[in-house]
Amino acid sequence: MVNALQRFYVTCIGQKDFLFDIPSLYDYSCERLKSRFNTDFTEPHPDPESVRVTMAHYIPVPVAPGQTPQSIPAATQSVSETLVEYAIDRFLSRQDGVILLSSAHDKPLNASLTPAYVRDLVRSLDIAAGYRSMLDPILAATAPDYLKRRKLFVDQIPSLDILRAFALRLKNELSEQAYTVIENVLDMPDAIARLPVNGCKMVFSPLQLLPAKEGWEPTLVLNTYLMGPHESQSGPWVLYAPLHDEFVFKEYPDQAALLRDIHTSTYLQAYILDRVDPHLRKVYDKGGFVEPHLPFSAESSFDVPFDTPAPVTMQIDPYNGNCLLLMFEGALDTLKLQVQQHSVTNAEQRRAASRYLFTLGAEQVMALMPGRLGALVGII
Repeated sequence: MVNALQRFYVTCIGQKDFLFDIPSLYDYSCERLKSRFNTDFTEPHPDPESVRVTMAHYIPVPVAPGQTPQSIPAATQSVSETLVEYAIDRFLSRQDGVILLSSAHDKPLNASLTPAYVRDLVRSLDIAAGYRSMLDPILAATAPDYLKRRKLFVDQIPSLDILRAFALRLKNELSEQAYTVIENVLDMPDAIARLPVNGCKMVFSPLQLLPAKEGWEPTLVLNTYLMGPHESQSGPWVLYAPLHDEFVFKEYPDQAALLRDIHTSTYLQAYILDRVDPHLRKVYDKGGFVEPHLPFSAESSFDVPFDTPAPVTMQIDPYNGNCLLLMFEGALDTLKLQVQQHSVTNAEQRRAASRYLFTLGAEQVMALMPGRLGALVGII
């Protein structure tokens, strides 16, 4: 305990972290909005954090064919966030609603601060595109501060996470064996120099899922790792998620228990879906961990697959280098993916609008067709 605290104090207290001088997406959005308000408005300037943007979605009353729809909606759904947040995510490109503005402190807004102005403002700033363009060169391997960021990460993460593991051990949320596995791997990150624990060699592997036994490459779960005994040796396995807010370590008695949790835990599945390649998400989403949604080819229009896909499995590839260097790259990739998932650029907004209009038009056309023909078009 004393050693863990001393190491944490030396490497972390009073030191910068590896993301030094990089503003958060929220802070970046706030500063860009304030700068624009200083140009567009006289004193007192509006505070973007005090402006609430609400999208109201009106659900019409269902009517029988041939009857006139009522002007009063059956229900109203609304979602609200600050202007700083709206400039980032634009309600994740939701199209079917009306934007309303209000003050978080019940003070009247500037008369020029209208929904039309806010739409034009958000479009002209394009916060998401600007932040992504800023982030990519800063985190590139050729950036001047890249080696410094990597050194800070390599120095700080073992101290921080060994201390976290020790705290979990004190609360009996980790066993003594699991804590020993974590301490062994993070204290000796180089696989070649890593000493065995009670005669058992510990391995470190990225978490990779296999949706099928053959024909598919393993799907990498970003910045998520496994620690455990080498094959043919017994002992607990630890799921390791560095820098994750809700959990960092999860202990399992063996690989089979971990795989069962992946098949059954909606919480763990949601975590994994947020960290896989967005193009592969549809394979695992909506029950895909138990029955992967795999495409198939057929020689005729009437051929269908008769075999149900087996549940996903894991592929363990022990990493033979310094695991902290692998984790550093994983942390950078995860940051970029999270920014991409939680922000919307102008281009993405336009694509979402085009999809919405196409879907809306298709629904209206099908509504005018006879029942069976409309159903056939819907299937196609």
